[in-house]
Amino acid sequence: MATCKNCHRTINRLDSDICPYCGCENPIDSQYKTMDFTSNLKQYGGADALYRSKKKAVYILLTFLLGYFGIHEFYILKPKKGIVEAVITVLFVAAVGTVLFFLTPLKGFGFLAAFGGIWLFYVILGLFLLNKTSLKDGKEEFLR
Repeated sequence: MATCKNCHRTINRLDSDICPYCGCENPIDSQYKTMDFTSNLKQYGGADALYRSKKKAVYILLTFLLGYFGIHEFYILKPKKGIVEAVITVLFVAAVGTVLFFLTPLKGFGFLAAFGGIWLFYVILGLFLLNKTSLKDGKEEFLR
């Protein structure tokens, strides 16, 4: 805060034409400079810098294309969930593919059919996420 050059009371910078206490004209020295608080913000950068949330369109596109690997969960900073989805995909394809391998005459297509089922699941999930508006990332910020 600035001080009046006549009565030395603390005054607001907006009172630069007349001091509200003593009535002195132009109470603030021409040499007076306000503190620039933005000069101190650089030290607070780095880890505490402003966080920009992830994009919903990229999240849904990753769900459509690579959802079975859990890549979309890694994108929104939920790696544990992504790893679980990838493991479930591998186990599902292995289990259902093995059953179809032994029960159908088309031996190699059992695994392909199991993988196609997982892929279809993630396409349907992506269509469901298109209508959902309250998607959050790993830092509890809404997707933009």
